Amino acid sequence: MTLVGGGLAYAMIYLMALTSNDASQRALGKGWKWLHRIGIHYIWLIFTISYVSRAIHADPAYHVEGRLLAPLFLAALGLRLYAGRRRR
Repeated sequence: MTLVGGGLAYAMIYLMALTSNDASQRALGKGWKWLHRIGIHYIWLIFTISYVSRAIHADPAYHVEGRLLAPLFLAALGLRLYAGRRRR
């Protein structure tokens, strides 16, 4: 499952990099915005799951990086939700 989730994240990064130019943006229209919005949120989700699972891993060797980075990714979620509420 990890290979599929991570592989899809790399595929999204690849697609976003390929379409990060004016010609692709014009050709895809609203699809470009959809691709990049879904892509960046999916990549964030994969990183968040990865670091949260390291923070609670049975082997203490994984804890340090997970406990340092998981709160940053969760704080980014909180900031995003807060900003979304303020717009409405």
